Amino acid sequence: MFTNLQFRLFAVDIGEVITAVFLIITFLSWVFQAISSKQEKENERQGQNAKARAKRQQRQQQKESFESEIERFLKEVNNPDAKREPAREAARDAAPLSLEQERQRQREKDFADELRREQQQAPRRREPLVQKRSGRSARSLEEEFEIEIVDEPPQTPAERRRQRQLEKARVRQAAAQRQTPAPPIQAKQESLRERSLRERSLQKTELGSGVTSHVAQYMRPDPAQQAHFQSLGQGVISSVTSHLGQDDPGLKPEAAERRAAKVRALFNNKETIRQAILVNEILSKPKALR
Repeated sequence: MFTNLQFRLFAVDIGEVITAVFLIITFLSWVFQAISSKQEKENERQGQNAKARAKRQQRQQQKESFESEIERFLKEVNNPDAKREPAREAARDAAPLSLEQERQRQREKDFADELRREQQQAPRRREPLVQKRSGRSARSLEEEFEIEIVDEPPQTPAERRRQRQLEKARVRQAAAQRQTPAPPIQAKQESLRERSLRERSLQKTELGSGVTSHVAQYMRPDPAQQAHFQSLGQGVISSVTSHLGQDDPGLKPEAAERRAAKVRALFNNKETIRQAILVNEILSKPKALR
């Protein structure tokens, strides 16, 4: 049987053992967790590298297929009698293509058709530059076009002489303009009254010329109307002479009285007054010129 002292010692040993085991388990779990996290990071990095490598390979394959398609088309254009390789074309057509590859193939065909149309429409064919690579020749994606630089034709001695003469004449003209002084402007002093009179006379002259031209343009004399006015004037004069008689300073007061009576009788007649007003309006100036 255990004594109390032995039991106590055994209890202390069990507690230390449990603590040590707990610490060991904690340490081992931490180590395993660190190793697993490191392994996960390594796997993730390897996966990213594999994806990047696959993308580079796919891009390189697309680039090579595009360049090979352009090179094949240029060979067909340069050599119309050459035939395509049936086995290669059949293998390429039979191979399964992804959506991106199908789009790339369609773009290659469109580009090839456009190049074919340009070659047919061009007056002459220009040979593009081909870059030689290691182990095989490939065509660059950016085509280089030839630029023809035409130099200006040399001037003949007569043209050079004419140009020198023009330059000398231009220099002489500029020197003469600088040397010739401008004539002094002689300002005439005039008083304020003279200036106002001159401006008023100019205004009157302009106004009179404007009215005269307006009347001459819009109120041209009519021969028939003038003859009518002259006949009216003669009729009025004869009518006045017949009614009032001729003016004679040696007449007697009785005759003057009779003449005044006739005038009063004429004014008493409304018809005579109306005719007199009408004749006055006809013989007077237009209202616009009064």
